[in-house]
Amino acid sequence: MANVLLTVRESLDAANMTDKKVGYTTRFNAFWNETTRPKGFKVFASDGEGQDIENELQRLANKSLSDVVDWINIMMYDTAPTDIGGKPTGLALEQYLTVFDFF
Repeated sequence: MANVLLTVRESLDAANMTDKKVGYTTRFNAFWNETTRPKGFKVFASDGEGQDIENELQRLANKSLSDVVDWINIMMYDTAPTDIGGKPTGLALEQYLTVFDFF
């Protein structure tokens, strides 16, 4: 994914299309791992995928994800509130703020 995002950004820039936007859509847990996962948040297979992309961009081009994409769409709609520290009736502002802090 890092290579795709980097190639798209560089291709647009080379074609003098710097006004075109590149976005990245990921799950809410993309920027934590075993040691940084917030207390009360369930383990998911996609934990850390954003960190992996960031690390690969650093390795490939000494760039950060923020150098390559213009926005990140955070998906949280398909997770039970109780899996991420919420109550069975829903999420509170605290859970949203916790997720945003990692981005």
